[in-house]
Amino acid sequence: SGFHPLRTGKMKTEVIPKGDEKMETKQKFTLIELLVVIAIIAILAGMLLPALNAARQSAMKISCMNNEKTLGNALIFYADKYNSYLPQIRFASSGQNSDLHVSIINELKLPLTNTLRKTGPLTCPVFITRNGYISSNATTRPWYYDPAVANSGIVVYSYGANQHVYPVNGTTILSYLPTTSTKYDRIRKPSEVFSMADSTASTLIIYSTQNFYNAHGMGFNMLFTDGHVEYMKNRYGNKVSLE
Repeated sequence: SGFHPLRTGKMKTEVIPKGDEKMETKQKFTLIELLVVIAIIAILAGMLLPALNAARQSAMKISCMNNEKTLGNALIFYADKYNSYLPQIRFASSGQNSDLHVSIINELKLPLTNTLRKTGPLTCPVFITRNGYISSNATTRPWYYDPAVANSGIVVYSYGANQHVYPVNGTTILSYLPTTSTKYDRIRKPSEVFSMADSTASTLIIYSTQNFYNAHGMGFNMLFTDGHVEYMKNRYGNKVSLE
């Protein structure tokens, strides 16, 4: 308490210099305490990681829906420009074979960097992050510009289109499918007619071989011809092709 007896036996107050004070011994964590702390951290991480993963998946689904809304706007803009006619899935332009995505790219004036960097509205974010690499299988790649065939202009992308709405010029897999361009104002219920959807990087989807792809959990995003997008949930697992 700062009071020390002197040799004379008399009491005298004396302030002890700081240098004479004894340093208290620092207490250390025991092994059991450290294990308890580690266990608590592990439990909290186990509780948080699923929530974070779910939030990440939800963010990619929303990003994909926004992509498809952009594509829907591009297709409507195209129809407005060409007397209500919608583009075809495959057609010839200036003697060269072309595709539906070319019409969208031209309508949106998308830069080439979108394909080189695997970005832009034609790319579903799940296709970029899935497995951390680009699959060697052409049907599971995202939209990108293949440098091996750069001169041919071949582009593979994430969304397939409905061949009942966007026909193939001059040829068709099924005899009852149209071969000429569809007029937008002839579609009776555009809010109920499927336009494009998550697919296995296919350019077309017909009802005999539906290339829908469960890119977002147990379901996929679908664009309708009026421009709105819905999440189509089903009973199949994540990252499953519904061919």
